Amino acid sequence: MQTTSTLQVLPAITDNATFYLAMSSKTAGLVNSTLVNPGLSFNPSSNVLTVNTLQFSDGTSISSTVGIGSSTTAAVVNNPVINGGVLTLNYAQSSVFNVSMTSSINGININNPAAAGYTTSFVLIFNYVGTAYSVIWPSSVRWVNGAAPTLTGTNGKRDIFSFISIDGGVSYDAFVTGLNV
Repeated sequence: MQTTSTLQVLPAITDNATFYLAMSSKTAGLVNSTLVNPGLSFNPSSNVLTVNTLQFSDGTSISSTVGIGSSTTAAVVNNPVINGGVLTLNYAQSSVFNVSMTSSINGININNPAAAGYTTSFVLIFNYVGTAYSVIWPSSVRWVNGAAPTLTGTNGKRDIFSFISIDGGVSYDAFVTGLNV
């Protein structure tokens, strides 16, 4: 008998560290199967859900560890540096990137986006520390109305941008969250 079980973590709905999960099991020849032993434990400080063993009434079971991508209450702020004109954003490390503009950016690498069908979204903040520098955006970034915004570049100010991808990082829709903040 072939079994496919899926665990879906709903959008991090929390109420005093109560986390709501949806579990479904589809078994060939069986319409429904009830989850009889959840075996779940969640560590809110590390956002790791451990599925010790999920036991279903049809006798199937699965076990796994699931890292939940981000928190609804806080995200670690990553401070990547511009290296040789290239800015590398690692989505596995954060979804908020705070960059001191110390030189022009001739290339942006976005590493570890979520797979196609899942959402990758992040915030990029440029903090200006003196000279106005330029940014060459990757061709995968699509701005509203097809034109990248003019950067502020004023010392002591910052520009904030939001990005989202649903195709595994092939393309990113980009939005101005704030300029000259």
